Amino acid sequence: MSGLEIALRMECDNDIKSIRKTMKESFKFLASNPEDMLVCAEYTGRYIYSLTIACHDLNIFLWLDDPTHIKNSLGIVRGKNDAIDAARIAEYASRYEDKAVRYVMADKGLASLKSLLSDKEFLLRDRRRYQAQLSDHRKSICLPLISSTRKAAGQKFWKVYLNK
Repeated sequence: MSGLEIALRMECDNDIKSIRKTMKESFKFLASNPEDMLVCAEYTGRYIYSLTIACHDLNIFLWLDDPTHIKNSLGIVRGKNDAIDAARIAEYASRYEDKAVRYVMADKGLASLKSLLSDKEFLLRDRRRYQAQLSDHRKSICLPLISSTRKAAGQKFWKVYLNK
Protein backbone atom coordinates (compact mmCIF):
# COMPACT_ATOMS: atom_id res chain seq x y z
CA MET A 1 0.00 0.00 0.00
CA SER A 2 0.98 3.65 -0.08
CA GLY A 3 2.20 4.06 3.48
CA LEU A 4 -1.24 4.46 5.04
CA GLU A 5 -1.46 3.06 8.50
CA ILE A 6 -4.58 1.18 9.50
CA ALA A 7 -5.59 2.64 12.86
CA LEU A 8 -8.58 0.38 13.45
CA ARG A 9 -9.99 -2.74 11.84
CA MET A 10 -13.50 -3.84 12.79
CA GLU A 11 -16.04 -6.23 11.32
CA CYS A 12 -19.78 -6.34 11.76
CA ASP A 13 -22.87 -7.94 10.32
CA ASN A 14 -24.52 -6.29 7.34
CA ASP A 15 -27.53 -4.95 9.18
CA ILE A 16 -28.33 -1.39 10.24
CA LYS A 17 -28.12 -1.98 13.99
CA SER A 18 -24.71 -3.70 13.82
CA ILE A 19 -23.27 -1.06 11.50
CA ARG A 20 -24.48 1.79 13.75
CA LYS A 21 -22.98 0.11 16.81
CA THR A 22 -19.65 -0.48 15.07
CA MET A 23 -19.51 3.12 13.82
CA LYS A 24 -20.19 4.47 17.32
CA GLU A 25 -17.46 2.23 18.76
CA SER A 26 -15.03 3.51 16.14
CA PHE A 27 -15.85 7.14 17.10
CA LYS A 28 -14.91 6.35 20.70
CA PHE A 29 -11.70 4.52 19.78
CA LEU A 30 -10.56 7.20 17.32
CA ALA A 31 -11.77 10.06 19.55
CA SER A 32 -13.65 11.58 16.62
CA ASN A 33 -17.19 12.46 15.70
CA PRO A 34 -19.39 11.72 12.66
CA GLU A 35 -18.66 15.07 10.99
CA ASP A 36 -14.94 14.16 10.79
CA MET A 37 -15.53 10.82 9.14
CA LEU A 38 -15.57 9.87 5.45
CA VAL A 39 -16.87 6.42 4.62
CA CYS A 40 -16.01 5.17 1.15
CA ALA A 41 -17.56 1.99 -0.20
CA GLU A 42 -18.10 0.22 -3.50
CA TYR A 43 -21.63 0.49 -4.78
CA THR A 44 -22.97 -3.07 -4.70
CA GLY A 45 -26.66 -2.48 -5.26
CA ARG A 46 -29.01 -3.79 -2.63
CA TYR A 47 -26.20 -5.09 -0.38
CA ILE A 48 -25.13 -1.54 0.47
CA TYR A 49 -28.56 -0.47 1.75
CA SER A 50 -27.83 -1.08 5.46
CA LEU A 51 -24.67 1.02 5.28
CA THR A 52 -26.50 3.90 3.57
CA ILE A 53 -29.17 3.95 6.28
CA ALA A 54 -26.65 3.76 9.14
CA CYS A 55 -24.51 6.56 7.69
CA HIS A 56 -27.57 8.70 7.05
CA ASP A 57 -28.83 8.19 10.61
CA LEU A 58 -25.42 9.08 12.11
CA ASN A 59 -24.84 11.99 9.67
CA ILE A 60 -21.66 10.44 8.26
CA PHE A 61 -20.35 11.49 4.85
CA LEU A 62 -20.85 8.40 2.68
CA TRP A 63 -19.12 8.17 -0.66
CA LEU A 64 -20.27 5.31 -2.87
CA ASP A 65 -18.16 4.75 -5.94
CA ASP A 66 -18.18 2.38 -8.85
CA PRO A 67 -16.12 -0.76 -8.08
CA THR A 68 -14.40 -0.52 -11.48
CA HIS A 69 -13.19 3.04 -10.68
CA ILE A 70 -11.62 1.78 -7.49
CA LYS A 71 -10.10 -1.28 -9.14
CA ASN A 72 -8.73 0.64 -12.13
CA SER A 73 -7.26 3.40 -9.98
CA LEU A 74 -4.99 0.96 -8.18
CA GLY A 75 -3.54 -0.76 -11.23
CA ILE A 76 -3.03 -4.50 -11.34
CA VAL A 77 -3.32 -6.01 -7.88
CA ARG A 78 -3.26 -9.60 -6.78
CA GLY A 79 -5.04 -11.28 -3.89
CA LYS A 80 -8.60 -10.79 -2.81
CA ASN A 81 -10.37 -10.98 0.51
CA ASP A 82 -12.40 -8.58 2.63
CA ALA A 83 -9.43 -7.20 4.58
CA ILE A 84 -7.41 -6.55 1.41
CA ASP A 85 -10.43 -4.99 -0.31
CA ALA A 86 -11.07 -2.71 2.67
CA ALA A 87 -7.43 -1.58 2.70
CA ARG A 88 -7.55 -0.88 -1.05
CA ILE A 89 -10.76 1.11 -0.72
CA ALA A 90 -9.21 3.08 2.16
CA GLU A 91 -6.18 3.84 -0.02
CA TYR A 92 -8.46 4.92 -2.87
CA ALA A 93 -10.47 7.18 -0.54
CA SER A 94 -7.31 8.75 0.83
CA ARG A 95 -5.85 9.36 -2.62
CA TYR A 96 -9.03 10.74 -4.21
CA GLU A 97 -10.70 12.38 -1.19
CA ASP A 98 -10.99 15.66 -3.11
CA LYS A 99 -13.30 13.90 -5.63
CA ALA A 100 -15.64 12.48 -3.00
CA VAL A 101 -19.33 13.00 -3.64
CA ARG A 102 -21.75 12.61 -0.77
CA TYR A 103 -24.35 9.92 -1.36
CA VAL A 104 -27.88 11.28 -1.14
CA MET A 105 -30.54 8.74 -0.33
CA ALA A 106 -33.54 8.49 -2.58
CA ASP A 107 -37.01 9.14 -1.24
CA LYS A 108 -38.13 6.17 0.87
CA GLY A 109 -41.09 5.44 -1.41
CA LEU A 110 -38.85 5.48 -4.48
CA ALA A 111 -36.23 3.31 -2.76
CA SER A 112 -38.95 0.83 -1.77
CA LEU A 113 -40.27 0.74 -5.32
CA LYS A 114 -36.76 0.16 -6.72
CA SER A 115 -36.23 -2.65 -4.25
CA LEU A 116 -39.54 -4.28 -5.17
CA LEU A 117 -38.77 -4.03 -8.89
CA SER A 118 -35.34 -5.54 -8.28
CA ASP A 119 -36.93 -8.41 -6.33
CA LYS A 120 -39.43 -8.94 -9.14
CA GLU A 121 -36.65 -9.14 -11.77
CA PHE A 122 -34.71 -11.56 -9.59
CA LEU A 123 -37.76 -13.80 -9.15
CA LEU A 124 -38.65 -13.69 -12.85
CA ARG A 125 -35.08 -14.67 -13.79
CA ASP A 126 -35.25 -17.57 -11.31
CA ARG A 127 -38.63 -18.63 -12.66
CA ARG A 128 -37.32 -18.71 -16.25
CA ARG A 129 -34.30 -20.71 -15.13
CA TYR A 130 -36.42 -23.23 -13.23
CA GLN A 131 -38.87 -23.53 -16.12
CA ALA A 132 -35.97 -24.33 -18.46
CA GLN A 133 -34.64 -26.92 -16.01
CA LEU A 134 -38.08 -28.47 -15.66
CA SER A 135 -38.52 -28.59 -19.42
CA ASP A 136 -35.12 -30.27 -19.85
CA HIS A 137 -35.98 -32.70 -17.06
CA ARG A 138 -39.30 -33.62 -18.65
CA LYS A 139 -37.64 -34.25 -22.01
CA SER A 140 -35.07 -36.60 -20.52
CA ILE A 141 -37.40 -38.50 -18.16
CA CYS A 142 -40.64 -38.59 -20.11
CA LEU A 143 -39.40 -40.28 -23.24
CA PRO A 144 -41.55 -43.31 -23.94
CA LEU A 145 -40.20 -46.51 -22.58
CA ILE A 146 -41.14 -49.23 -25.00
CA SER A 147 -40.87 -52.89 -24.24
CA SER A 148 -42.01 -55.90 -26.11
CA THR A 149 -43.72 -58.82 -24.47
CA ARG A 150 -45.09 -62.04 -25.83
CA LYS A 151 -48.50 -63.42 -25.38
CA ALA A 152 -48.98 -67.06 -24.61
CA ALA A 153 -49.89 -67.72 -28.25
CA GLY A 154 -46.55 -66.33 -29.42
CA GLN A 155 -47.86 -63.03 -30.77
CA LYS A 156 -45.91 -59.86 -30.09
CA PHE A 157 -47.45 -56.66 -28.83
CA TRP A 158 -45.94 -53.45 -27.52
CA LYS A 159 -46.41 -51.77 -24.21
CA VAL A 160 -45.66 -48.10 -24.01
CA TYR A 161 -44.95 -46.55 -20.62
CA LEU A 162 -45.20 -42.81 -20.32
CA ASN A 163 -43.83 -41.20 -17.21
CA LYS A 164 -45.51 -37.99 -16.14
